[in-house]
Amino acid sequence: SGVNYASRFPESVLQQVRLQDDGIEVEARFICELALEQYLRGEALEPEQAQPVYIRDEVAWKKLPGRE
Repeated sequence: SGVNYASRFPESVLQQVRLQDDGIEVEARFICELALEQYLRGEALEPEQAQPVYIRDEVAWKKLPGRE
């Protein structure tokens, strides 16, 4: 669980954390609940505007030898 790394979170992230319980197991339904909250607040995007958000993005990317 990402909660195990809370001590490493930037302050801006910690300010958004509502509940921290090391005993909670993450389930897909939690993401659905969060999405519904955003939708009801009018924060939904059209599907063609949605973009994935990568936590690590290119940090773990390693180029193969001989490739640009």
